[in-house]
Amino acid sequence: MFLATTTIFAQQKYGHINSAVLLPELPAWQAAQTTMETFRGQIEADYKAKIEDYQQQVKVLEDRVQVQKNITEQEIQMEQQRLMEVEQSIAQFEAEAQQKMMKKEEELVAPIFDQVKAAIKAVAEENGYTYIFDLSVQGAIVYSIPEGDVTELVKAKL
Repeated sequence: MFLATTTIFAQQKYGHINSAVLLPELPAWQAAQTTMETFRGQIEADYKAKIEDYQQQVKVLEDRVQVQKNITEQEIQMEQQRLMEVEQSIAQFEAEAQQKMMKKEEELVAPIFDQVKAAIKAVAEENGYTYIFDLSVQGAIVYSIPEGDVTELVKAKL
């Protein structure tokens, strides 16, 4: 039985890649990162505009209360309520912005991951690999020999 198990394991061929090295070298990945930076910049600009508008509204209210002194207590309460609603809309914008960025990133990288998986599968089938591990995943592989590195083969498929 021990001999049969040894024979089965001896027939298996293992390879590895390092997706942390592979992905940044792909033009599609670089384009996705550039698109994400642009998207993130647009969201940050919108957020900054909302914050600046809010701060301006607060300043106007403070000016009316402290300098002009031409506001009633009821108007102050109404303005404070309105400013609280603006704060809530900013908080909602933050939450929605996070979701939009996650969705956009998924939309951009999912096709790239699919291509990489297809390339890995093709390399495995063409070269007889039973398993191909990703060295960028912590704790998965403790040691590997350079001869098992199929990163360049996968890169060639892409």
